Amino acid sequence: MIDRYASWIHGQIEDHAPSDDHDAVMRLASAAEALGGGGGMIFGMAMPAELTSRAELAELRAEAIAMLERWVPRLSAGATDQLAELARRANLPLDLSERRAVHAARRQAELDERIAKSLTVDVRYSELERAIVEDPEDPESYLVLADYLQREGDPRGELIVLQLRGETDPAAYKAAQKYLDKHREALIGPLAPHQKVHDGSNDDAFIWRRGYIDRAKVSCPDDDADESAAEIVELLLRHPVGRFLRELAIGFDGQPGDGALDGVIAAISEQLAPSLRKLHLGDFEYPDQCEISWFEVGDLGELWRALPRLQHLVVQGGTFELGDIEHERLERLEVFTGGLATTNARAIASLRCPQLRHLDVWYGGEDHGWDGSIQDIAPLLARVDLPQLRHLGLRNCELTDEICAAIVTSPLLPQLAVLDLSMGTLSDEGARMLARQRDALRHLEVLDVSKSFLSNDGRDSLRGICARVIDDDQQDDDGGARYVSVSE
Repeated sequence: MIDRYASWIHGQIEDHAPSDDHDAVMRLASAAEALGGGGGMIFGMAMPAELTSRAELAELRAEAIAMLERWVPRLSAGATDQLAELARRANLPLDLSERRAVHAARRQAELDERIAKSLTVDVRYSELERAIVEDPEDPESYLVLADYLQREGDPRGELIVLQLRGETDPAAYKAAQKYLDKHREALIGPLAPHQKVHDGSNDDAFIWRRGYIDRAKVSCPDDDADESAAEIVELLLRHPVGRFLRELAIGFDGQPGDGALDGVIAAISEQLAPSLRKLHLGDFEYPDQCEISWFEVGDLGELWRALPRLQHLVVQGGTFELGDIEHERLERLEVFTGGLATTNARAIASLRCPQLRHLDVWYGGEDHGWDGSIQDIAPLLARVDLPQLRHLGLRNCELTDEICAAIVTSPLLPQLAVLDLSMGTLSDEGARMLARQRDALRHLEVLDVSKSFLSNDGRDSLRGICARVIDDDQQDDDGGARYVSVSE
């Protein structure tokens, strides 16, 4: 019986040769995993216990792995990642690095091409439009564009003129609003059903400026909605009225706690938003709308290159991947979470953003994802190549006392105006470390240690250490137990 079963497995492996059935590769990988473990289901049948002691086991596993290697050159990007995760978990000797590199190079080439088109030869952006993309504050560029659109019979031309006048003339502002209401359907087309945020708030989804949508919020917490948040974002970025979008806030794409914003991120990366200056991913109220740890943001890796003029990024949620952070124009980065993964802590510590002025990071608690140590934060404090940084927030952290020990000798400290250590586990001992080096902190405009664990003595030790110390909302340590303010 055992020999017959081994023969049957051999036949199944042969039947799972590379084909158009892409599910077959995962069935084959699962079989290799079971063969390596000496038990379980193989191609839908339970492995006899007696087989685990026979040499056929190792031979069959080797056959399955050899067949998987034949599959590798045919795998899609998603299947490659899926197989890589299974191979890691099952300790399968499969090298997928070359295939992953092929897909990464392909994605990068496609992204480079889209970026190049958006900045140079994309027919959507004439020379007039490109001038506005580069300098959205210049009214003259808008007036020249308005003149061109009026000659073409486009209602946006008149709206540009009226809204420009309305910036300083209340009567013109009312006229612009009346004109916008009259021509709104023609101006926004397929975006008409989405003029209100789909979250029950009845808030306006779009804020207009100079003939175009300037700011937008998209949130669809209902799985049964006619269109998803990702689809609305794609419509917005493809439609002419979204060409000069400067701020975009994303709430939910589906039921709170279910799914991630990967579709939204993909839409932004693929459609591009060359005017976008601010992006908020995870714009929701916690815990009223959703616990912060339940919210999945997704992989932000491609956004850094897809948004060349981005200046302000806010990320709020429990699960996300920041990727390799490199951006020439980013000035403000805020990361709010109940548990920052080590990969993200390291990415922040090694970010390459020469214009960064404001950095605010919540590290969170180990119960909800924080799994790092001071060694994952210390490299940030050792940086000497962030010349514009003035505001540093290392907040909601279980290691606040350790941060205090490191910050007093940090080369970043002399250039800071604001140091925010709030919402964490700062104790009297950490406060004394700061107090002993008060001369190093005297230049600060603000030191924020609110929502910590300071006694009256601890608070007193920081009095007068700098121009303003925020130390309200202190908590009791419950006999030594200290915890971050936001985790779940």
